[in-house]
Amino acid sequence: MNRCLHGVLALGLALAAGCESRIEMPPPDTLSVRSDAIRGRVEANEPLLARAKPEAQLSRLDAVLNAIADEFGESSIELAQATTDTGVMLIARGDRYDLSETYFERALELSREVFGTEHRETGFALHDLALVRNELRQEPFDERVRPLIKEAIAVRSRVVGPEHKETAASEGALAGWLLGLWSRSGNGDPKSPWLAEAERNVAHALPAMERALGHVNFEVMQMRYLKIEIALARREFRQARVLAQDLVRKYQRPCNSRTGSRNARQLEAAALRGLGRGEEAARLEAAAPADECPDEVLDALKDWATEVFVSCGSEAERAADQAAVEIACGSGDLDDVESGAQAGE
Repeated sequence: MNRCLHGVLALGLALAAGCESRIEMPPPDTLSVRSDAIRGRVEANEPLLARAKPEAQLSRLDAVLNAIADEFGESSIELAQATTDTGVMLIARGDRYDLSETYFERALELSREVFGTEHRETGFALHDLALVRNELRQEPFDERVRPLIKEAIAVRSRVVGPEHKETAASEGALAGWLLGLWSRSGNGDPKSPWLAEAERNVAHALPAMERALGHVNFEVMQMRYLKIEIALARREFRQARVLAQDLVRKYQRPCNSRTGSRNARQLEAAALRGLGRGEEAARLEAAAPADECPDEVLDALKDWATEVFVSCGSEAERAADQAAVEIACGSGDLDDVESGAQAGE
């Protein structure tokens, strides 16, 4: 979930009185240059997080941010980046979404202040904070999460365009979260407004993602799985079956890399049962190749997705594998869409 990279380091004008910023202000549709020096100052604390509880190290992390603020200014790109980096590190090294929330809240404040509301960086900051709050199951959803992700979609639509992969990522994330809300509600209503909204978001996001990343891209395939789960929840069993068959026959992607999520043949079987064809569903499951989704394949996919995970903000595009970054961050974080799909089961 975070990213950054386009451009080169350059000396710029001060962003705060008396402070010299070393990162040039990017145009609204461009991400900020990534400073490895700033990132290094934050990540120097990683060994401490590994040896002690992260909450015991917050004062040390805050001291680093205060030093960066003193050096570059309270309204500097450097401080915005460092604050995001801190939140990302707490998640990546300790799965501490709870501790990271404060940093992502501050990162959003800084993005609005430094880059302005209509900026690609602010779109990432909005998406990041929404993702963290959704992971924490913050309620009410309509007050704590939805406004952020809806604003991310709106900002991204205006700044990089409604068909851009980042806009599609936020739409896909919202769809997954809405499916999760529906699942947790336990009412099973196929006509739920949550499901209708989720379907609309995926209907736009999936084609946009395909155009940007290709038909068999990892993240695109995860959105296909999400679309099938939504169809099943809406009891659109015929559509769900066709889509599940496409995963196997057309795209040759029968395996779902998300732990605990249903694979393509299991989804097709669920659709058949919904159509009252239970015996056919049982035969389908019995005939599925035993080694179709070996653990080592799923583990490799999970490791890959974890490695490119950062936070979809100003650090994203600094990764060595630019294509991988675009998959994981350019469209938001895979965990956004996938965790919603998982919850929706």
